[in-house]
Amino acid sequence: ALLNILQDPTLLYPEGFHPVQTLMDPAYKHLSRPITRTECWPRYYIIDFGLSRRYDPAQGPPMEDIIRGGDKSPPEHLGAAYDLPCNPFPTDIYFLGNLLKEEFVYKGFPRAMHNRLWLYRPLRFLRPLIKDMTRKNPARRPTIGEVVERFEKITRKLSSEHLRKPGQRIHRRDRKAQRARQTKNMSNGVPALPPYTSPAIVSLNPEMRVFYTQTRTNDEGASVGHRVLGVVDKAQKWCAFCRDTLRRIIVNH
Repeated sequence: ALLNILQDPTLLYPEGFHPVQTLMDPAYKHLSRPITRTECWPRYYIIDFGLSRRYDPAQGPPMEDIIRGGDKSPPEHLGAAYDLPCNPFPTDIYFLGNLLKEEFVYKGFPRAMHNRLWLYRPLRFLRPLIKDMTRKNPARRPTIGEVVERFEKITRKLSSEHLRKPGQRIHRRDRKAQRARQTKNMSNGVPALPPYTSPAIVSLNPEMRVFYTQTRTNDEGASVGHRVLGVVDKAQKWCAFCRDTLRRIIVNH
């Protein structure tokens, strides 16, 4: 969820800022002076790995009981599916895709509009990728390597003008200053993106892709599901038996 992603602001604030009143400099005498992400790329961190585990691909796709986090909307966490174990890797893909969807692309638009073209225009290019990352069927979601690869291909096609547009909505009072920065950067030949090296993507073989996307279909995985369903069925029968017995006692009394 959004609170699990933090930013290191060191590069954005070369002169530093006050730890409490971040709009002020460290001495609390003047306004802090940040630079923009056109001039530098700050580093981001994903935190809170307290529930993380390591898996051995030789044992097949992992199967875990569901633990709900900050985002409670994955389809595999809802309804009857909540009682069944599932592969956690596709759920992580859903979390990331839904974060981009809710906090950037569709932020500020009613949920009923999300299936239409009501979205933040500069980020409209992300819509097909986000749609695949949040598919209802977990097995049809891409792996994280495929997400990075597709993102790289999409962004390479964007024009310099497009890349200079802000990634989030800007308040009306700040739009003139933002346009002035754009004009200044363009006249000074500042590129839209800082120089960077594209990440190396290693293609997964079919067996490894199954490990990251599929739920077990072997006898062990099937038996787990059957055992869970059996427990639920017995519990329902026991509740019905208790209800009928209590009803007879009350009637006879």
